[in-house]
Amino acid sequence: LMSSEQNALQQLDAILTSSQDNLLAQRDRFLALGDAVRRRTGSVIVVLLRADSTAPQTLQTATLSVNASAPIVRTYSADANNALQIGAVDELYRANVLPTSHTLSVQISVNGQQLSQNVTVASAADTVTYVQFTVRNGQLSHTTWTSRGTTPF
Repeated sequence: LMSSEQNALQQLDAILTSSQDNLLAQRDRFLALGDAVRRRTGSVIVVLLRADSTAPQTLQTATLSVNASAPIVRTYSADANNALQIGAVDELYRANVLPTSHTLSVQISVNGQQLSQNVTVASAADTVTYVQFTVRNGQLSHTTWTSRGTTPF
């Protein structure tokens, strides 16, 4: 009488053992993949915003999107505008990235006017790539430079 139930339990045990082995193998593959990605990163992108001007200007917002990801939105107070006017720099973004090309899209609202710019930057391995957007007299420009001496690796 119990042989059919015993066979069913043995088959269930075999299925569970096989599933556990498959899950362990997948976990090991994911760990190996994660290690490979961490080893290949070694690149950092930093996006900065400056707003200096001889004429009065007020920044309301800055929106940054990296590689068409969800946008990062900043809103600027009067104190923040004063700090930017006298030379402060706002770090909009800093992240470890793969050493490849990245597209940055920025939109800035200045004195009620929308300024936008799209920039593609190539980040090399073991470097920090800086992209600085500058609002000066109602115009938006950017500069890019890299550094190996300040890498966090």
